[in-house]
Amino acid sequence: MDSRERILQALSHREPDKVPLDIQGMGASRVYAKPMRAFCELAGQKCDFDADIEGFAVLSEGLLDRLKVDTRGVAARAPEETKSWREGETVFVENEMGVISARPPSSIYFDTVLNPMSGVTCIDDVRDFPWPDPEEPSRFCGLEQKMKRLKGSFAVILTPFLPGVFETLISLCGYERTMAGLIEDRSLFQYIIDRIVEIKCSFYRKLGKSITEFPDIVFETDDLGTQNGPLISPRMYRELFLPAHKKVIDEIKKSLAGVKVLLHSCGSIRWALPMLIDAGVDIINPVQPGAKDMDLKELKREFGDSLVFWGASVDPQKTLVTGTPQMIEHEVRDHIETLSVNGGFVLAPVHNIQPDVPGRNLMAFLKAIERYR
Repeated sequence: MDSRERILQALSHREPDKVPLDIQGMGASRVYAKPMRAFCELAGQKCDFDADIEGFAVLSEGLLDRLKVDTRGVAARAPEETKSWREGETVFVENEMGVISARPPSSIYFDTVLNPMSGVTCIDDVRDFPWPDPEEPSRFCGLEQKMKRLKGSFAVILTPFLPGVFETLISLCGYERTMAGLIEDRSLFQYIIDRIVEIKCSFYRKLGKSITEFPDIVFETDDLGTQNGPLISPRMYRELFLPAHKKVIDEIKKSLAGVKVLLHSCGSIRWALPMLIDAGVDIINPVQPGAKDMDLKELKREFGDSLVFWGASVDPQKTLVTGTPQMIEHEVRDHIETLSVNGGFVLAPVHNIQPDVPGRNLMAFLKAIERYR
């Protein structure tokens, strides 16, 4: 059974020869360069990777093969390279929607410092905004060739040019303006949501017409949970974002026949799972075991027939950072035993492995995966 067959078997809720593994197949299963470098040094391996502008390791094909990773990722390109510059020691980046993020020397993360639609007050402001062209031909350049090459051996995950509807809304308008506007200015924010949905659907329609070799999985991302509960009320999700998600997912499945939709949504999201199933989500990630109401046994029992769980390897906030190698091994083994029954499980980091993870713990994590998958 090759890597692609292994993933497809798990997505069909059948047990493959071993539990499939994703590392670096999408934006939420990466490893920062610092712990990866420490792991390679401990393992006596060549540090066979580069680091990108965010500090993530970009693992080589050789290293991915040594780790026996079953996925590969492709991404729709922006028409131009992301703008980046420095002001002193602070690094700035600007995406094609005009969202500017900055990373000061005191931080490892880029935080948004300019939300270009934070000042919108009327529908005319939204109409006049310089929205990106979702059908720009350069977005699709080379995608088909990459997918044909990779699908001979691996499951291919496509990352679109925009994140999810809610996440795009926040990046454009900012958290405070979004949260207030969803309550105080519902009609205006409904219009913005509809415009984002229109752009995302146009992208997927054009993609379906531009290629004949489709990805196996589409990666959508919309964080709906905090550590302890919903980020927005379930009623607000049901009224505003469930219809939006359903429209986008319907278009994905109409335009890209046979594809599965993976939704990355951090935190405590058990409350949302029935609605996400109704929206057409096939796979949920990262399945955060340390968040409230995210007991893996209960999730598997309640939703295991309808959802594939992708992630759920080890608690990234506690065990992976401060636990012993023995604790990591026990947790990985327990989670595999819980979620792999009857398929429907792909093992992956529970979100990106952070720079504060010790090299010995990353080694214990990867060794446990190799041993128990």
